[in-house]
Amino acid sequence: MGRRDAARPGSLAELSGTAALDELVRLFGGRSTRRTLTLVSTSGGSGGSAGAEAFARDLRPSTTDAVLVLGDVASERLRKPWVLPWSAGAELAPVRLQRTVESAVKTETGQDAGGIRA
Repeated sequence: MGRRDAARPGSLAELSGTAALDELVRLFGGRSTRRTLTLVSTSGGSGGSAGAEAFARDLRPSTTDAVLVLGDVASERLRKPWVLPWSAGAELAPVRLQRTVESAVKTETGQDAGGIRA
């Protein structure tokens, strides 16, 4: 999931999550996967995440294994950690999913995702 709106004019980096989703469409197009992928570009992010909330209301937990939210992936300033295992809920993401995403970040960027460690 990535948002496609910005609170201020000239906030082009806010669109980078949706641009990354476009690249994932290209990457996964025509490939077989073991799980269904749903790529979502939302609006309302700068006004309280209304689009993401609307999508979440329609999610069926029995058919959803994970939701990955792409933030600003085009900023000139890097801030780690890039992979966070939690959200506004009380549960953490499964460790296997965390490590898979961290590994993918390292493969694609050559940098450690900077995840939380004990």
